[in-house]
Amino acid sequence: MLRGEPVDISDNSLRFLYNFVRQTILSLFLIAFSGIVLRAQQPSGFLSSPPEPVASVFNSLTSSSTRSVISLNGAWEYSDDGGDTWNPVTIPACYMPSGVIKLRRSFKIPKAMLNKYRWELIGYGVQYSGSVVVNGNFILQREGLIPFDAGLPEDMQLQENNVIEIETDNQLDYSGTVPGRRLPLDVRTYGGVVRDIFLVGVPIVRIDDIKISRGTGSDLHFDVNIVSGSIKGMQYGRADSTGGGTGRLDKDQAEFDVALVVRSAPINDSVQGGTTGSSEGKVLLQSKRTESIRLTPSITAPTLWRPGAPVLYTAVLQVRYQGVLLDEREVSFGYRNIAVRGTEFRLNDSAIRLNGVVYIEDSKEYGVSLPYERMLQDIEVIRDLGINVIRFTGGVPHPYLLELCDRNGIMAMIDIPVGAPPPFLYDNDQYLDHALERARLTVQATQRYTSVIGYGIGFPIGISGESGHAFVGRLKGLLDSLTTNTLVYAVSNDWSDPELQSSVDFAGVSHLDGNIGQVQALLDKTAQDIGGKMPVVLMAFGKLVRTDNQNGYSDSTSTQAQAKFIEDVYGVINGSQVAGLFYWAFNDYRTDRPLLTVNNDDQYIASCGLMTLDRQMRIAGSTLGALYTDQKVPDLAIGEYSPPSTVLFIILGIGCAILFLFLINNSRRFRENVFRALLRPYNFFADIRDQRILSTIQSTILALVIALTFAVILTSLCYYYRMDEAFDFVLNALIASDGIKGMVDYLVWRPALAVTTFTGIFFTLLILLAAMIRFGSIFVRNRIFFSDAYTIAVWGALPVLLLIPVAMVLYRLLELPSAGILAFLLVLGVILWMFYRILRGTSVVYDIRSAKVYAYAVGSLLILALILVVTSDNIYAMVSYLRMGIASLYGV
Repeated sequence: MLRGEPVDISDNSLRFLYNFVRQTILSLFLIAFSGIVLRAQQPSGFLSSPPEPVASVFNSLTSSSTRSVISLNGAWEYSDDGGDTWNPVTIPACYMPSGVIKLRRSFKIPKAMLNKYRWELIGYGVQYSGSVVVNGNFILQREGLIPFDAGLPEDMQLQENNVIEIETDNQLDYSGTVPGRRLPLDVRTYGGVVRDIFLVGVPIVRIDDIKISRGTGSDLHFDVNIVSGSIKGMQYGRADSTGGGTGRLDKDQAEFDVALVVRSAPINDSVQGGTTGSSEGKVLLQSKRTESIRLTPSITAPTLWRPGAPVLYTAVLQVRYQGVLLDEREVSFGYRNIAVRGTEFRLNDSAIRLNGVVYIEDSKEYGVSLPYERMLQDIEVIRDLGINVIRFTGGVPHPYLLELCDRNGIMAMIDIPVGAPPPFLYDNDQYLDHALERARLTVQATQRYTSVIGYGIGFPIGISGESGHAFVGRLKGLLDSLTTNTLVYAVSNDWSDPELQSSVDFAGVSHLDGNIGQVQALLDKTAQDIGGKMPVVLMAFGKLVRTDNQNGYSDSTSTQAQAKFIEDVYGVINGSQVAGLFYWAFNDYRTDRPLLTVNNDDQYIASCGLMTLDRQMRIAGSTLGALYTDQKVPDLAIGEYSPPSTVLFIILGIGCAILFLFLINNSRRFRENVFRALLRPYNFFADIRDQRILSTIQSTILALVIALTFAVILTSLCYYYRMDEAFDFVLNALIASDGIKGMVDYLVWRPALAVTTFTGIFFTLLILLAAMIRFGSIFVRNRIFFSDAYTIAVWGALPVLLLIPVAMVLYRLLELPSAGILAFLLVLGVILWMFYRILRGTSVVYDIRSAKVYAYAVGSLLILALILVVTSDNIYAMVSYLRMGIASLYGV
């Protein structure tokens, strides 16, 4: 064939070859394109689904010839309307809105596998809750981001074509879920099947749970559960078995051999590790039963696991019958010993300081559904920063993260996922049982990893009371019974109670987004309370920043200020007996509730990370890494920062005063009314009852001045405390709606807009108060007009004008010691005086006894409170959080 000559495809062989190549190229293109489209076209509300991991990720399941894995990742359907309509979605993935979503997919099991295996459903995480049904059969209900392993019932008829359905719900409330409704800076509760889910085909007699009990040195025990299905009639000695004979069990009970072989790690790619120890035993097993056996391999002088030298061994566990291999599992582990001695930690009997970071599974594109490559990159960055311990919070960490910690020599501490409940729930036995079950499941999912050295309660609120201390004690008792050679901690900023001290192995404190003086004072007080009985660890310190702020560390919301704060805290730690510290957090993350303190465009981003949500390193990360590795820290620019101007508040206060004085000086009638309303309120309101007409225009102007005065005071308070975490805590307790909370946060940072908005709100409230007074008159003999009710509401609020001088200088007054609580009490006193006057005026105009009006008002409030208390426990939580927030805000 000549170059450039057209191809003759008339020949059948050439035509076949041409069509084959064309179809192959087209198919490959369509497969690649459909994968891109499928990942790009997640439905609204869902974040992207991560790429499917490489096969080596499932080594612990697929390395054995006795098992088989069927992945359930990929194409699913979802319904957000109760199952009326269904749309495609790729799983794993997380959805952002709060609510219930149903998910389903069909899956196939090859016919040859149906009788060969029993099946287990393994999921690494659903959020917040997931109810799983297979072929119409309920399998399990799981709450919290905790891996699960559920055996499918043997009598459930699996077929070649099957359907799995999962109903997920990520709605939290204050008292009905564990954890409860999230607090400021707490992690986002995504919804959905957020991690891998798959089926594992297992033999009829199989190795189930493996618990590693650690002692000191080489003292290591493997407690192994052997589980059976219906063994009568079970065939053994199949073609895929190694060694032994063949046959069929003719009875419902048999004795099985269990063996454990320990192998050292490979020296290099060409030299494999050798056998270093072994142990074996026998179990007598009946059908559908579980028996346990303890195997203790004897290893002489094993190499210990530690940061910098994470030596791991492999335990190969086998169960055999008549020499025939039935099941095999491999588990990696290391020898290590963690203990507390005085005020320091001892790893393998050597002192070690905890240089830690808090890790939260979240990313910009995938949310909590992190790709395996991202987890690997994160752990490698953490290792290179000199971090030797990670505190995982927000849920039980992904198993791959703990596997990476094992491999990279990074210790791990895991917060039990119970959140920060309001104190009254610690007196609720049902809640406590639920929380302790969370702890049990957390340990069950993570205890075999060598890197895990501790479990605890990670949030400093809630446990300060007597019942909270008792809960920590119960938790320690449970954890000590489930684990060996791990530590129990709690985070509290008050360690004065000996009962709390006796309930933990070390004391944790936390201080987020504060200043170095506050951190120093907290550590000094805690050290004094503990008195050298145990180590003290700063379990969380961090600073929120504006994501685009590079103004130098004189600006407290800049990235340089974040780095300077880290440097200052590290200096304080070096000069104290504090045994470790954890920076909060490794990366930015999304929150459930809007955040006030830094005025970011996205109020749901906690921008306190060493890295951004899309993993861009901040100077804070470089600074912490330099400190942890004893390198030179980066130079930080101080910048030029000017504090915000308070002229607006002064001008508005002066404007209120001028307008009020103008009305007094230019209207004798108005002046007389003011003095009569203040000095002789009964006579004033009696004139209203007797139809003495007041100018509606003057009353409206007065109402606007009153509303503006309130608005200036409220705006001054909000603006002064806008960067205080305790104030944000108070707002979260007061405002249940995320939308309203977000609008309030937006207003707080924009004083002019806030004053305008709050003035309109307070003026509207006066109108509503007048409407209530008018409505109440239908139940009394003396009917009144709306104008009369409006006059009562406005002129009853006249004492508010006494706050005009306070409104002018309040922002500066708050800088004085104890001025905040005094200002709060003054405003509260004036408000109470105002309502007293309004009720008194109402009684005069209604022409009934004052005591009767007071009784009706107080009774209505009590009935409303009773309704709230009876219908919902949320009121308890809101009041509890509000009380703690105010106490923290004003230091009382």
